[in-house]
Amino acid sequence: MLYFNDRFVEQHFGEEKQWLLQPFYRGYPVFHTTNRDQGWLQPIIQQLVRELTIQNEGYQLLVHHLVMELLIHCARSQSAASAESPASRTAIQQQMSDIAQYIKQHHQQALSLQTIANQFHLSPSHLSRMFKRTTGFHLTEYMNTIRIQTAQQLLRESDLKIIDIAEAAGFNNFSHFGKIFKQMCQVSPREYRIAAGKRSNLTAQQ
Repeated sequence: MLYFNDRFVEQHFGEEKQWLLQPFYRGYPVFHTTNRDQGWLQPIIQQLVRELTIQNEGYQLLVHHLVMELLIHCARSQSAASAESPASRTAIQQQMSDIAQYIKQHHQQALSLQTIANQFHLSPSHLSRMFKRTTGFHLTEYMNTIRIQTAQQLLRESDLKIIDIAEAAGFNNFSHFGKIFKQMCQVSPREYRIAAGKRSNLTAQQ
């Protein structure tokens, strides 16, 4: 799973933003790959991971190039798919999109599969099954992703204690927060904050 802010596209590829982001302007902003996409997708992802991990000189320029290549492939694939069969938003897709938005807006609160199902008058099993089928994510996985993104931003931009950041992001168990953060980011919250601070200082010096 790759997540990026569309401000990145505006900043670097402004004139082509509309076309590059077209796969994500649909009812739910997730682009599903097919088996035939794997030939071009896997090498790009592998090189992105290498560059972001090793961070050799000039890695940021290469990352921008790889992201551009990735978005071009996605946009071309979406254009081809639309030409074959015009997409139409089904009632289920709309409902799952509404649920995704609800999670984004309320992720700092105590949410569970049951409470969200009750909010949208669905059975938990039906909600779990349809959310996965529509978005490609398990509902808990999506919820954790949104919460970790909030935690990352607070770690970068605030001086809050990590335990307070966990609570502000929507985690009511600090140990669980640390475990999920490490799984998704490959580093602990403390290590992430230190690395972000070093990158910020380096940028300020340049």
